[in-house]
Amino acid sequence: MYRNILVPLDGSKLAEGALPYAQEIAQRSDANLFLLQVMQPVNIPTYYLQAYDVIQEAHEEVYKSTENYLKTLAETFEDDALKVKTEVIRGIPQKEILAYVDRNKIDLIVLTARGQSGITRWLIGSIANKILKGTKIPVLIIRISAH
Repeated sequence: MYRNILVPLDGSKLAEGALPYAQEIAQRSDANLFLLQVMQPVNIPTYYLQAYDVIQEAHEEVYKSTENYLKTLAETFEDDALKVKTEVIRGIPQKEILAYVDRNKIDLIVLTARGQSGITRWLIGSIANKILKGTKIPVLIIRISAH
């Protein structure tokens, strides 16, 4: 049924809660599993330009660490013979996730949400909600309690 399944991650255990669901669907569909993390760009104020190189170096270390994190997660699926692709992208999460969906012919997105409501959701905004509204493909949102 599904060929390409995307799990957007942010490095949290909460986001990883989507993995068992995506794994099950991928196994049943013989689908490719894509693990993606989007890193916000570094905006360096002009008064910190003298520290630009140090900040950029730290950002590159975080990027490499994020790549290793995704590769480690992908290795957990080796026993299941799943085809897993990992990628780290820089940008605004919801925009980059939606662009990635189009570029990679993703036909299912599996992600978690904290289930916030009311003023909290309005003030903070929900990346899950923005993805849901921004795509025409199915989105499986797993509600996970942050408690």
